[in-house]
Amino acid sequence: MDKERTIDIKVIWQDLASQYTDDLNWIQQLWEEIVAYYSRPDRHYHNLSHLEYLLGWYEKLRNKLTDPEAFIFAIFYHDIIYDVCRDDNEDRSADLAEKRMTQLNVPQSTIDLCRDHIMATQGHLPTSDPDTNYFIDIDISVLGEDPELFLKYSQQIRLEHSHRDDEEFWKARKVFFESYLNRDHIFATEEFRKSHEDQARRNMKKMM
Repeated sequence: MDKERTIDIKVIWQDLASQYTDDLNWIQQLWEEIVAYYSRPDRHYHNLSHLEYLLGWYEKLRNKLTDPEAFIFAIFYHDIIYDVCRDDNEDRSADLAEKRMTQLNVPQSTIDLCRDHIMATQGHLPTSDPDTNYFIDIDISVLGEDPELFLKYSQQIRLEHSHRDDEEFWKARKVFFESYLNRDHIFATEEFRKSHEDQARRNMKKMM
């Protein structure tokens, strides 16, 4: 999101990757790859600001996580492949995450959990893993932000779907909003249900 930067996402990446390799050139190459993907001109919402927003949530939740490293890797890689015309972005992002984490010699258990986090963003449905539930909640937490921030998010999503006319786009958005509004709970964790559920429902109903 468009906020004054208070989180240095490059430093967070360097600190994370340096736990697994001392090859500074390789760490830099991977960082540049992340920046290249998230800085593409068609990224109006799913960009580096989105990563910063999620890392802000990570800072608030880190003491509750079983595997913080898997959580941060998932933040960096969950939308690295993002094409609005395809429906396999999560699979492709998870594949690239696994490839890069394997090259960094990250333990397989952490890789597997990172994959689980990423794949869970396909539907944002509750899982049996508490870390994954936190991950899917922060990924859609913008739905329950204040109306001004939610409107900005909606405008950015519209730009990412500029290939669609207004009628087609808003028809699809209505289906998207209804898929969440028809659930007993939008969010998977009690914390986000208390802090974001009611506002998310108000935001989405206003857009329909």
